[in-house]
Amino acid sequence: MEVILKQVSKSYKDVIALNKINLTIPQGVFGILGPSGSGKTTLMKILMALLPPDSGEVIVDGIPINNQSKIRAYVSYLPEDFSFYPSMSIFESMDYMARLEGINSFTNRKERINELLLKVNLIDHKKEEVKDLSEGMKRRLGIAISLLKNPKVLLLDEPTEGLNEEERVWFRTLISEVSKDRIVVLSTHSVEEVEDICKNIGIINKGEILFCGRIEKLIDEAVGKVRMIKGGYDELSEVQSKYCVISMNKSDSEHMIKIITEENVGEKVKPNMKEAYLVKIHNQTISEGYNKYI
Repeated sequence: MEVILKQVSKSYKDVIALNKINLTIPQGVFGILGPSGSGKTTLMKILMALLPPDSGEVIVDGIPINNQSKIRAYVSYLPEDFSFYPSMSIFESMDYMARLEGINSFTNRKERINELLLKVNLIDHKKEEVKDLSEGMKRRLGIAISLLKNPKVLLLDEPTEGLNEEERVWFRTLISEVSKDRIVVLSTHSVEEVEDICKNIGIINKGEILFCGRIEKLIDEAVGKVRMIKGGYDELSEVQSKYCVISMNKSDSEHMIKIITEENVGEKVKPNMKEAYLVKIHNQTISEGYNKYI
């Protein structure tokens, strides 16, 4: 099972949202990582068949994206901003959405709803009204609703936005579980989010795919491009004027500054995932003739 995009482009008037992107998404949790405005949400809407590409080909488990009825039976989409009827209970919200998905038997709906509420740890709260739920509980309800039709592909757009750390840990555990027999595409600007849960990722910026593959490969490609310079305030000022600084720590009077460069300066260090991601963004900026800053 996989999702394949070939030379996919999408524009809004004079703005290019996606520029001839090629991407293969395998089974499991796949992270789409990029800054705000990079094209992530446009990509997710195309995968859900909510938005047609201007050109290119999208195939979901062998089904062309223009076969909307089949695609929407296969794919569920949980957007970053979603809402429910505030006066409905959790169970009523689930029951309403189950009827829209064509589960006509109340017995079947009840069984499926209880199964999913148990999975997302809301079974003891099913009589509570949506307006009284915490942000984390609303996210869990959203996940449960998106799983009603047992989709082969689950698309999650910034799913942990607004969650505290405990809720994020719970979310990662749940997504790892539900991805065992489907594709889960996690769109986010958070490097930590994809690092904790994804084996494979795609990096997107300015509508272009900069990387697709395993996290280990991303880090390997950045080896030799991150260096550390140590020094005081004078050195700090000089480094900031010449290089792209990606992190800085202070120990007593000494600064430890990590920069992106292949010049033989400072000390070569092995990059972590966030630094490897910033190298990709930086290299794109340099190739386009912009200044050194990310």
